[in-house]
Amino acid sequence: MQMGWDISRWRRDNVSQFLESWAASQFGGRHAREIAAVMEQYYRLGFARKPEFLQWNLVNEKPRPS
Repeated sequence: MQMGWDISRWRRDNVSQFLESWAASQFGGRHAREIAAVMEQYYRLGFARKPEFLQWNLVNEKPRPS
């Protein structure tokens, strides 16, 4: 919500700055850069394969258990 509130400030090229400032506000500045890197990787991986798009069955096939 914070990023959406100031939509013109945050762009693709500075999103890591947002994550770093967020991590500093939540956990302190000592490890903010490392935490931001973990969060960035988490979001990148989550975007690649969203759970709601994963299917165990294809169209016109019987569902297969996971």
